[in-house]
Amino acid sequence: RLELIAKAKTEINMSVYILAPDRLGTLVLAGLRDAARRGVKVRLLVDALGSRKITPGMLDHLKREGIEIGMYNQPRISRLASILGVSRRMHDKLLVVDSEAMILGARNIEEGYFGYNKAGYDKSVNIDAQIRGESAKSANSYFRELWGGKLVSQHRYARMTKGELAGKALVDRWARVLVRHQKSGKKFDTESRRATNATGKGRFVHDPVNSLDRSDKVNHEVLALLNSATTHIDIQTPYLVPTHEVIKALQNATERGVSVTIHTNSPARVNSSLARIAYEGQLARLANTGARIYEYVGEVAMHSKGITVDKRYSYVGSYNFDPRSAVLNKEVGMVLDSTSFAGEMLGHSE
Repeated sequence: RLELIAKAKTEINMSVYILAPDRLGTLVLAGLRDAARRGVKVRLLVDALGSRKITPGMLDHLKREGIEIGMYNQPRISRLASILGVSRRMHDKLLVVDSEAMILGARNIEEGYFGYNKAGYDKSVNIDAQIRGESAKSANSYFRELWGGKLVSQHRYARMTKGELAGKALVDRWARVLVRHQKSGKKFDTESRRATNATGKGRFVHDPVNSLDRSDKVNHEVLALLNSATTHIDIQTPYLVPTHEVIKALQNATERGVSVTIHTNSPARVNSSLARIAYEGQLARLANTGARIYEYVGEVAMHSKGITVDKRYSYVGSYNFDPRSAVLNKEVGMVLDSTSFAGEMLGHSE
């Protein structure tokens, strides 16, 4: 991400559910600020609840530096009156640079998703993909539509405050770290983990910007993949609370002779008590589908989100196998036709 941001020439568009003002998050913000100072058009869209730890002062500083900042589904009285209104969140983890390259996948911009937060809840077992080509253009078009959508409000500032000065000081501090690393030619530890190249065809998929039509959601793409399987299905998901439609698709697949494998967290590694209780309540139904379920019991949590079908087709993105992703949240991802990428996904599962 930092390398792409540093190479940007004209435009950076980033939409993310969680962007935390910790060391890693502030490094990314420093990179975005540097790009804006170079004359790159930078737009940052964060979920108003998921990224609530970012201080108004820091946002004021970034805005003053030329970064356009959008807040997705800011809580308001009119929306608080509706459970649906406040529950619908933007679950994206998307970075698009110059309409030429993008990164998407499972990682939010917070230390724990990159293995740095050893003292807290570590979700460093993840999958991201860097995509180049026409799909990056499609993702950029999607971002622009989302930016102009009815649930996005622009962050505005009035005057310089002590909070803004504190935000500037924090970004300045990590900007100096970023400069030192760039001059040294070294990569950050988070960017030097297992990375491979794969080729193939793919298409960017996303939920409708201003609609809850389930027939046109990423959930529909997921069901289509599951229903197309002829030999193998491999699923990676941190939360396993599948809808009735997904359970039916898995049942139908095993009845067709398809081998179905699901990788998820053990109950002890699930950080949501509701998700943990729901998963344990679904285990009997899941077992009856004939799927093999493997629970991750490592010292850190698994946060990977992906599907591989017939060792050829794949999905990678922000979608969880739970009702929030299926119905409420706004999700994005890539559907790929690539045996090499599918092989890498299966290798990650193992």
